[in-house]
Amino acid sequence: MENQSSISNQIGIQPFNPFIILSSYDQGILFFTQTFARLSGFHPSTIPSSIPILALQALKPIIHNRGNFEIYQFKEKDSFYFRDSCVDALIHELRTVSLAIDLGTHVLTENDHMAPLLLQKLLRSKHRQRVSTLVASDFIQLVTSTLSFYPTSLTKVLTDGLSHSPTISKVRFRLASSVEAIILGHFDPNIWGNFHFLTRFFTTLLTWLEAESVTVEMEIINPISVQVSIKVPHDRFLSNIKGFSLISHYLHYFAAYFNGRGWVTQSAINVLFPIVFSDYYEQIPRQLSRVYLQK
Repeated sequence: MENQSSISNQIGIQPFNPFIILSSYDQGILFFTQTFARLSGFHPSTIPSSIPILALQALKPIIHNRGNFEIYQFKEKDSFYFRDSCVDALIHELRTVSLAIDLGTHVLTENDHMAPLLLQKLLRSKHRQRVSTLVASDFIQLVTSTLSFYPTSLTKVLTDGLSHSPTISKVRFRLASSVEAIILGHFDPNIWGNFHFLTRFFTTLLTWLEAESVTVEMEIINPISVQVSIKVPHDRFLSNIKGFSLISHYLHYFAAYFNGRGWVTQSAINVLFPIVFSDYYEQIPRQLSRVYLQK
């Protein structure tokens, strides 16, 4: 018979997998994916205290009950919703910035007295076009490629993504550690994914936040999930940054593809990933553990 870790890890290598993990002890929700949130009507940031068993059965789940966890893996997937939303936002953004650049350069050649104002508009349009191109590149490759999923160090993903960011001088990176990690000597959570694409994902997000002061934090939510938050100062509004709609859809698509979930608040981009199961993580207490490592 396959052990819990083996069965649990199999669900992490299928893109857009709508699964939820409950505690066998109290039926509390430990994790659910972006695709599950979409199918169930939950906001990705919301953690209900529990889900009625009848509601789970109504969705015809495949149930794995092993040890500390109960995994409900639904047969239905909803990748087209994330794909179509991202396509629409991408088309809108590319058309908008292309028209803005074309109009700006035309007016600039005709009106010298408007040069300073138009130059700023062109620079902003150039930035939006660069972000749109990065998103388009990531999106096209995800749609047209068959990726291999494997245990990937989230620590290395974040540090590599930061090193390729054009805003490295304005980014503070606080890497996760914990009391449990200190006792055991180290902590470097592995998630199921593809190192190349995960790194590009975070690089693209940081590129979008080019003019902002950014803090990247990692937090252990429970023994089986870890959250990354990309934060700007509280007096800043992410929704005011050009290209916000595109980035929101990009975040949802990317999180769903790699079986995490993502959402945006006023001043933070949040993405939550399931940790690769092992006996090590099953031994970690269920209390929240908030941890930081200063760059």
